[in-house]
Amino acid sequence: MPNPNDQKYKVSRDASHHVTATVATCIDPRFLPVQFRYWTDRYGEGKFELPSHAGGAKQFAEEKEHHYGLQNLAIALEKHHAQEIVLVTHEDCAAYGGSTTFGNNFKKELAHHTEELTKAEKRIRTAFPQVKVVKIFYTFDGPREV
Repeated sequence: MPNPNDQKYKVSRDASHHVTATVATCIDPRFLPVQFRYWTDRYGEGKFELPSHAGGAKQFAEEKEHHYGLQNLAIALEKHHAQEIVLVTHEDCAAYGGSTTFGNNFKKELAHHTEELTKAEKRIRTAFPQVKVVKIFYTFDGPREV
């Protein structure tokens, strides 16, 4: 068991609340650790936030779910001043029924996720036109900008 008093677990009271990016991603534990490393390399330690939701950007693509996600983004943008919103979905996502939903056909799965990310992007751009939007489909071989 880690020692909660270890210095490496403490947060500086002087730490900045400003981030470069808000990364809306999935809760899948296969992808979170590698994504954390990728976003740290891309934006820098402590320069991104990682709100997670089953299906990641799926919440913004679906009419019935996007309001809660937009509220969270509004708070993140106001309080943390992100300049980019990164929308992420990933290969074999259970929220989409997994790769078997696409007959284990990567091209079909990629096409579907690209369409979903584009729908989500339109909603984000309508709500937050001043913010850059990046769309990522995370595969088992790494991130792919779409």
